[in-house]
Amino acid sequence: MSTLRLSVRLQVSETAPGAARHALDGLDLYVGEELCRTIKLLVSELVTNSIRHADLRPDDTIDVVVTATDDVVRVEVGDPGEGFIDEVREPRPDQASGWGLLLTDRLANRWGVSGSDGTNVWFEVTHNGGDGTSTEDHQRQPVRDLDPAKIGRRRSR
Repeated sequence: MSTLRLSVRLQVSETAPGAARHALDGLDLYVGEELCRTIKLLVSELVTNSIRHADLRPDDTIDVVVTATDDVVRVEVGDPGEGFIDEVREPRPDQASGWGLLLTDRLANRWGVSGSDGTNVWFEVTHNGGDGTSTEDHQRQPVRDLDPAKIGRRRSR
């Protein structure tokens, strides 16, 4: 089994979603153009969510890690934010924002939120006829492991 691993650390800025997409250039050679476009879209949405909702400071960073095996691609977007409950709310059709988790829910085979030191939103997509089984080194990670008591609290500045 061959494994490809990409990682990028992004500064919190309006350009971070584009930088995250650009960091995945070349992934299409491994997973195909169509799936690569889907992955880039979801990464862009999750990085945007980090910027808009994680209450990040200008000196914080957002980490994007992609692990691709022969049949599964796992993407993790991590930030030092407090987290959230992974509920998907369907936005109104005329709404310009709020589509990130809905797209992730619809386009990924599996996704979830985890984190004990910050927030990590991850998703997995299959390719090459994969069955959706998690990449081996990530099976131990639960879908939800956030402490509900911490959700909604703002970090002190």
